[in-house]
Amino acid sequence: MISHISIKDFAIIDKIEIDFENGLNIITGETGAGKSIIIEAVSLALGSRADTAFVRSGKDKAVVQMVAELDGEDYIITREISASGKNICKVNDEIVTLAYLNKLCKKIADVHGQYDHQSLLNPDNHLKLVDSYHEDTISPLKEQVADLFSKYSKTKEELSSILNSQADAERKRDFMKFELQEIGSAKTYVGEDEELSQKLNLLQNSEKIYQNLSDIHEIMYETSPSALDGLGKSVHLLQEIDSFSQEIKDYEEELSDSYYKLEDFISEIRRFRDSISFSPEALEETIDRLNTLDSLKRKYGGTIKKVLIYKEK
Repeated sequence: MISHISIKDFAIIDKIEIDFENGLNIITGETGAGKSIIIEAVSLALGSRADTAFVRSGKDKAVVQMVAELDGEDYIITREISASGKNICKVNDEIVTLAYLNKLCKKIADVHGQYDHQSLLNPDNHLKLVDSYHEDTISPLKEQVADLFSKYSKTKEELSSILNSQADAERKRDFMKFELQEIGSAKTYVGEDEELSQKLNLLQNSEKIYQNLSDIHEIMYETSPSALDGLGKSVHLLQEIDSFSQEIKDYEEELSDSYYKLEDFISEIRRFRDSISFSPEALEETIDRLNTLDSLKRKYGGTIKKVLIYKEK
């Protein structure tokens, strides 16, 4: 409800103050007395388009102030139009945008005229107008519908959440099947990566290992006299004199034991040397297998043991 309007330097009006009372208020007068100008001023305060033509001739600006009540709260609305075209909107002494003013004033008053919009034509008001008809009867039904719609919306959200959870579970199950198949197909065991690393080291250095073992075998067994020959001859010499002293007998027994150990050692060296062979295929297979195990370790824990624990989990 509009309770007061103040108009200054607006069109032909110098200054005027109007108080509105509850109920019907009528402004009358002869043609040209300024009735329409007062309505123009009210429309301006309510947020209509400003025009510098509204500024009274010879004045710098026109000012329209309006006091209105909305939802139990008083508002002081001010519009200022300068002759230079500057336009200021204020609500309770705070500058606001014209869009804000329009939105606020739509709830305060309607200006009914031949070319003015009416609240009946505003789609935002249609439901409110329908609901206000037989409000006592409609209001409980409206609340019931609102409650049912709220329950429906909540149930719909819960259903959507369940369906999404189910889809997530299916995707997770498929991924876990893939992980299980990947680990299972590797058929690995704890310590395999260490064994393969040693094997790779041997394959990559097989030529040097073979050559060094061959040199050792030659020094110990093949040269003349060899280290084994020298040790055997020494044992024989001690055997010729071991009857003369228990201490010499002990020397002979210890040297004989060393002779047989060296003989076994040379046999092992020869066996290991002969088992070495360089195979590009074996080297490639070993590298590929190590890459497979390294990939599993990166994905599932860092060690073969942790990979297998993850597989069981």
